[in-house]
Amino acid sequence: MKFYMAIFLFLAGMAAAQESQVQRTKFELVKIEQFEEIKANEENYIYGETIASIQPGENIQEVFESSQKKAVNNLAQKIEMTVKGDIKKVIIVDETGGDEKIRGIFEQKIELYTGIVLEDVKSDYIKDYPDNGVYTFFAYILRKKYEEKVNEDLKNNKMFVTTPLNEGIKEFEKGNYMLAADHWINSKNFLYEFFGELPVREDIKGSGKFEELHSFLDNRMSGLFGHVTISPLVEEKYSYDNLGNLASRPKIVVHYKDQYGNKKGFGNLPLKVDFVRGEGRLAGPVKTSEYGEVELPLEINPATPDIILNIKIDTEKLEGIENFNLPSMPELRIDLSRMKTIALSVAFYNQSKKSVPDDLLNEIKNKALSSGYNALEFELRDMDVTEQDKKDAENKNADYLLVVLLNTSGSGNVGGYKNMFSTNISGEISLYKLPPGNQVGVETVDTTRGMGNSGEAAGWHAYGKVKNQVEKKAGQIIEGLR
Repeated sequence: MKFYMAIFLFLAGMAAAQESQVQRTKFELVKIEQFEEIKANEENYIYGETIASIQPGENIQEVFESSQKKAVNNLAQKIEMTVKGDIKKVIIVDETGGDEKIRGIFEQKIELYTGIVLEDVKSDYIKDYPDNGVYTFFAYILRKKYEEKVNEDLKNNKMFVTTPLNEGIKEFEKGNYMLAADHWINSKNFLYEFFGELPVREDIKGSGKFEELHSFLDNRMSGLFGHVTISPLVEEKYSYDNLGNLASRPKIVVHYKDQYGNKKGFGNLPLKVDFVRGEGRLAGPVKTSEYGEVELPLEINPATPDIILNIKIDTEKLEGIENFNLPSMPELRIDLSRMKTIALSVAFYNQSKKSVPDDLLNEIKNKALSSGYNALEFELRDMDVTEQDKKDAENKNADYLLVVLLNTSGSGNVGGYKNMFSTNISGEISLYKLPPGNQVGVETVDTTRGMGNSGEAAGWHAYGKVKNQVEKKAGQIIEGLR
């Protein structure tokens, strides 16, 4: 009896097993095989799962949606932990203390990468697995996809940062300082673009010592611009005349000074020139040559008696330099002054006929120049100096008005001879300070008689006699201005 009972139970079990296998479709068997392969190959997959059963009265669709979401959330947690670990290989972060802002950016980065990876998630479910009456819901991604979207992206992003960083080091060692700065600015821009303020670490020199890239770049740029000097190429006093013409244009040189005190020209560096006092403009951009030198293309408004320039590095032209913590930049002050200018009026009224003797005019002009003054020719409206004359001279940016006025008088025949004439010459040399126009110097010309075959000839004869006296006295007045 026991023997028959055993046979009966065995056959019943076989029938039940066969009945269960019959219920599995080929498609379901493939899904089971796929899921078991995923679970057995975590080096190729990341997955999440949950098991659910449907109780009487439950909404099947709601159970399915909820369970599928749990499987995806389980996967998301695993991805999040994996992302966190991989990002921490690239950055330095204190999750328990440190900067709260950095921790916030770190969490945002994890969330961002997790969301990107989940874009490739695949999900499914298996009925009556692993037991009858339950469902297994699972979600997964290929680890290769994860690597592409996280580790490869981190690697590529860091490469965007380190490539210009290393190029900058090479250019710096060659003495190409502006190229080095450009590379480091690009590196910092990429660092902010891909990592924000996260402290990214890298073995820059391949020595096994990791550097924090924000600090490293700040130190390199500080070391560069903290050792820049701006100075005149030649120490001299700069001046311009009443028309704004410069005696010589200011030339400056920018150097990088290393730790040993050696200097090398800082080429291709944009400079900014500000008019602190006075007016003028730049006729073009200011950028140093290959050797760090530049001549300032100044155009001066001569109405200003003195000008102060301030020259500094034009950081506005170095887009991205604001991302660095840099020391104070060097500056250079240059003073320019308008040459003291004398408006020179020379007039000789010979028998009421006005002329300007060139020899006298040029000689007085030379005396002014040799005394350090600029001289310009000026003509009075009439014989007497008027307020309008002073104003006109001032409008020509003159600082002084020097008037030499010679006049003849008392012309007549000599001894009754019709072809013999005599005349007297006299005159005055006056100096006016502009503004306000006060007379600050005066010399009289001794009355002197001249003779000739006409009244005009007698006047020129008299002029020849007093010319040297006039030159000397005009020179003394000019000398007295010093």
